Amino acid sequence: MSLQFEDVKSSLGEQFRTSNRRFYSKGSVRVSPSDCILPVRYKQFADRIKNFEVREDDVWIITYPKCGTTWTQEMVWLLMNNMDFKTAIQERLSLRSPFIEYVSISNPEEDKEFGLNCVDTISLAENSPSPRCIKSHLPKDLLPDQLWTKKPKIVYVTRGAKDVLVSYYNHHRLLNGYTGSLRDFAEVFMSESVVYWDPFWKHILDFWKIRNEENILVNSYEEMKKASQVIQVIIHLLL
Repeated sequence: MSLQFEDVKSSLGEQFRTSNRRFYSKGSVRVSPSDCILPVRYKQFADRIKNFEVREDDVWIITYPKCGTTWTQEMVWLLMNNMDFKTAIQERLSLRSPFIEYVSISNPEEDKEFGLNCVDTISLAENSPSPRCIKSHLPKDLLPDQLWTKKPKIVYVTRGAKDVLVSYYNHHRLLNGYTGSLRDFAEVFMSESVVYWDPFWKHILDFWKIRNEENILVNSYEEMKKASQVIQVIIHLLL
């Protein structure tokens, strides 16, 4: 099914665009069939992502933003690389575990202003040695088609909606220069105007429905936090 793009034209969407310094200066589009909201730059890269060559020994980490993605990436990468903490410390996570669609949502001029180097993250993922650890926030309908034929391992992570909203607000405020209030952000979030809105529950439910597939693990931020607290107690007792 071919992707369709519709410009987001709403008062809240425009308010959200002008309240951020990064990513959204060119506007946003609603992408069908997913209804996901993404920066307009995504249109240039959508086909490359959909037709991305998946490998059977890949491990894909897929989440809605602010659900414990980075935490999961580090754990999975270390497990895949014999707990190589030395390399993990020396090499940026964005190189060890590429964020495949970042090039499609960033803006080179804005990245340069913030002292960042916008690399082609799709090519970075393509050229990474196997086994690859790849990150994405895209909903199921926008991910590479070969995920569902080659069936690599997929780790999907969820988190409570309220905590996602607060964390996503702080993300925009600290990294994107968002100037609106938490109440403003909550209104945009609930109106389906914020970037990566799929909507939120559909993003999760699409993976929940396939949670019993042998190559898919559905985890939660809350479960990871609980497990880490138990481990900390055990270490404390052992010491």
